[in-house]
Amino acid sequence: MTDEFPACDSPGAVLSALADDDGRAILVATADEPQTGSELVDTCEIAMATAYRKVDRLSELDLLE
Repeated sequence: MTDEFPACDSPGAVLSALADDDGRAILVATADEPQTGSELVDTCEIAMATAYRKVDRLSELDLLE
């Protein structure tokens, strides 16, 4: 099984995360204030599993706290 994203220490990892529509939607949605997973699901119109997977990835890359 291959990973969906490059390794976190790869320069391409941040670019890959930013190229992802759902990841960008999460960053925009949380720019002014934090949101819960449920709020992200509603705001970004994504599945709960997707929201948590993308939040984890963005957090690993220090793009989201």
